[in-house]
Amino acid sequence: MFHLACLIALAVGATDTLRPAAAVLPTTGPGIDSASLGGIGNALVSEMHRLGRYRVMERAQIDRILAEQGLEQSGACQGGECAVEMGRLLSADFLVLSTVSKVGKTYSLGARLVDVRTGEVARTSARNSDGLDALLIDAAPAAAHDLSGVAWVQRPRARVWPWIAGGAALAGGAVAAVILLDKSNPPTNSTTSTEVQVKVPVP
Repeated sequence: MFHLACLIALAVGATDTLRPAAAVLPTTGPGIDSASLGGIGNALVSEMHRLGRYRVMERAQIDRILAEQGLEQSGACQGGECAVEMGRLLSADFLVLSTVSKVGKTYSLGARLVDVRTGEVARTSARNSDGLDALLIDAAPAAAHDLSGVAWVQRPRARVWPWIAGGAALAGGAVAAVILLDKSNPPTNSTTSTEVQVKVPVP
């Protein structure tokens, strides 16, 4: 049993080394608060790790290596030459650069996967939303899928609509509501929904 466990561990380790290493630098964004940028960046890292296409470096490991090299402001690196040098210092195969911007009422998350060996952009992602919360919930995971080459399927969301007839609450002192679970994604010309009736007590 012990030998079998060792063989399995060796096989897993060998498989893991075949995956390219990716270092995700902090998300930047002029005029965007640091807490929001940090949350969006963490969501991007978590989803890339979950997808398993890359060996995603731990944030603490990245900070330690950059601090040793006197490059603590890693989020300032957005240019190609800088990304190559940063990736080499981190011994990474790819570097992920991401930035958040706002035009009017629209927020955008742009991300690039840079090949450290060549300095070329291997994959890109551009996702828009109408708020920072949507960037965190949808755009960041979608960007991780784009950079990993995996199709993005949005999770269904629940929407509650009060159903009141003639100004009076229905269902014996409670407001009847309908929860619509949107299952279609990416968006198409038609929307498929599932209706579930529930009762929400009236205060």
